Amino acid sequence: STRPGSKNISTYEEQRRVIQIIKSFRQQHDFKPLISLDTRNFSTMKLGYENGIDILNDITGFDKQNKINFVSKNKIHFIPTVFKNTFDTTGCEDIFFSEDFLETRPLLEALTSKTGSVLLIDEVDKSDEEFEALLLEILSEFQISIPELGVRKAEVKPLVILTSNNSREIGDALKRRCLHLYIPFPEAKLERQIVQARVPEISEALQIQLVNFVQGIRQLDLKKLPAISETIDWAKTVILLNSEELDAKLAEDTLNVLLKHQQDIEIVKKEIPALVSSATETSDGKSIN
Repeated sequence: STRPGSKNISTYEEQRRVIQIIKSFRQQHDFKPLISLDTRNFSTMKLGYENGIDILNDITGFDKQNKINFVSKNKIHFIPTVFKNTFDTTGCEDIFFSEDFLETRPLLEALTSKTGSVLLIDEVDKSDEEFEALLLEILSEFQISIPELGVRKAEVKPLVILTSNNSREIGDALKRRCLHLYIPFPEAKLERQIVQARVPEISEALQIQLVNFVQGIRQLDLKKLPAISETIDWAKTVILLNSEELDAKLAEDTLNVLLKHQQDIEIVKKEIPALVSSATETSDGKSIN
C-alpha cells in the first residue's frame, strides 16, 4: 500500500514496489502471513492475485464492474473502503444495485442500441419457461424489467429472430408474437454446394456419395435426423481419415459423427449396405467414383 498523502505513482511503479514484496513473503516456508493489497488499479489486482495475495483493498470502493467480477469469480476476500465517495459503508446495497454494476448481456444490448440491431436467439426450444416468460415481455413491449433498476425500453426496436428444432413445444403465447417460417432440410444439390463451400478439399465424387448417404438416412424413422452441420463434420472426418470413397466399413466406423443417439445408430447400421449402394450409384446404375 502507498502511504496516505503521497503523490500518485504510475501503475508500473506501483507494481515494481509491491509485487516483489509479495513474492518474497510467499517464498518463505516458515512464515505464511495473510497479505492484503491496497490498490485501485485493476491490473495490479490481477497481478497481486496471481502472486498469492489473500485480501484486496480498494479505496474507490471497487467502483468498476470488472473489479467486482474478478473478485467474485476468484472468491477473493475484499475490503470496500469507500462507497459513493464517502466513508459511509451503509451505501453498500445501493451501489451494487446500480448502473455501475449492471452487466449488459445481448438481450439488453439489443434493446438499448441507439442504431437498431438484429437479435438472434438460437434453439429457443432448449430454454426454460422462465426465459420464455422474459421473451414475452421483450417481443410484446420491447422492454426488459429489472427489479432493482426499473424498466429498460427499446429506443429502436430490434429485429428478433428465434430458431427452434422442435425438441419441445413452444408456448402459444410466444408463438402468437412470431411469424412462423419452416425451413426443411436442403435438397441434395444445395447440400452438396454447402459441403463444397465448407470443406473445399473434398473430391466431387466423395462429396456426392456422402450427401446421398445422409439424404438416405433422413428417410428413416429416427429420434434425431442428421442436420447439415453433421454432414459437414462427417465430411471433415472422412477427409482426416484419408478416405477417397464411401464404403460400408467407413460408414459404420464413422456413424457416430452423424448420429447422436445409440438407438438411431443401431437402426442405421442395419440399413448401411442399402444406403451405401444407393449413395454410390448414379441414376443410371453406374458407380460414382
